[in-house]
Amino acid sequence: MENLSKLKKERGYCKAAITRAQNAANQYDKMLTSELLARKDNLLQKYKDYEQLCKEVFIYGDDDDEAIEETECKYYEVLGALDCEIEKRKVKELIQPPSNPPSASAKLPSIEIKPYTARAYQLERSLEDEHNISDFLEFLERRALAMESAEPTTREARSSRTNVNAVTIKQPCFFCECLVHAFRPGSNPRPLSSGRRR
Repeated sequence: MENLSKLKKERGYCKAAITRAQNAANQYDKMLTSELLARKDNLLQKYKDYEQLCKEVFIYGDDDDEAIEETECKYYEVLGALDCEIEKRKVKELIQPPSNPPSASAKLPSIEIKPYTARAYQLERSLEDEHNISDFLEFLERRALAMESAEPTTREARSSRTNVNAVTIKQPCFFCECLVHAFRPGSNPRPLSSGRRR
């Protein structure tokens, strides 16, 4: 019986924590997001403990007059209010830019950007003409098409060929020791059956 009364007291404490969280729900808009997250974690743990204690009291077989449904409704109400307030804060953070963007405080060195980037582009274009991005993109497309249609160099052509004719080596057979069998390097010859051996 002492254990049963102890379990009921522990369950009462968890139930009181859920009720306190419900009473504080009207002040959630004044709390920091970190505090709301901590309260949510605490609420989840207290309800988990409450459920476990209710099971243990039930195991003792005592006629319990605990209003579990009422506490469950309080829990879901508080959890919903917490989730709603946390979600509002996340949406606000996504919509509002930060007050001090990191790019405003960063000092980057000045870079001189040249109006042309490739020697071929320089030779093809006149310096008097006005350069723009569409001309450069057109040049790049023509250059890519020219490279695709160009034949590979002789060095690339030689390296891409493979030797189709494999060299055969005359080696004596492991079993009959004749030179009739031809083996390719790296091949795994099959031994003769006992009836065909000399």
